[in-house]
Formats: sequence, C-alpha cells, structure tokens
Amino acid sequence: MTPSALELPIPTPVEELTKDYTYSANSEVVVLTIEAMPRGLRPVVEALMVDCLSTPSDLCMPGADPLNDDGWFTAWQRDPKGLRCRQILAAPAAELHSFTDELDKLSEQYHFDAALEQA
Repeated sequence: MTPSALELPIPTPVEELTKDYTYSANSEVVVLTIEAMPRGLRPVVEALMVDCLSTPSDLCMPGADPLNDDGWFTAWQRDPKGLRCRQILAAPAAELHSFTDELDKLSEQYHFDAALEQA
C-alpha cells in the first residue's frame, strides 16, 4: 500500500541534520534530497556519485560506528511516485558543482525533484 503525502515523515531541517558532523576544511557539506525519481534511475544517480564525487568523504559523526553509518550508502526509500533519498554529502566544491550539474540535467529529463542544499 502506498502511503499518502500526509503519512510521509516531515523532513528534518538541514541545520539539525548536520550539526554534530565533522569534516575537513577542503570539503563543503550539502544535503542531497531526491523525490519522485523513477526507480530505474537509482543506478544512474549512484554512478553519478561515483564519477563526480571521487574524493573520499571525511565526514564523520562523533561516536558513530563507521560500518553502520549512513554515509557509506544511500538510503533509498519508496515514495508515491518512485524513490526518494536524503543524504548528507561532503566533497570539494568543484566535485559538488559537477554532480549538481549532472543531477539537474537528469532530473529535468525525467521530471523528478533533486536538490543539493548547503548545510
């Protein structure tokens, strides 16, 4: 059964998501939000992450188990129109710019919502 929009959880504000994380001065931290993405595009977006975000992330949450931390994988969820995710990313500005450009093209072509919001 597909949940209605009223049953979907309210997103946590970006500032709240990132307040306890540490990262290097060379990285910028953003929150990737994707909604209503066709399911078949999941491997395409993940390939864009690999290609565009090539610098290993040094983002860490104090006290978190690195093997179970959300930073190691993208936690995709079903939404009424396809897939969604919300993930914190840390990478050099040039890599984030490249990823944003490619993701924008993909989202325009396939009519889904995608954004990277500065944390």
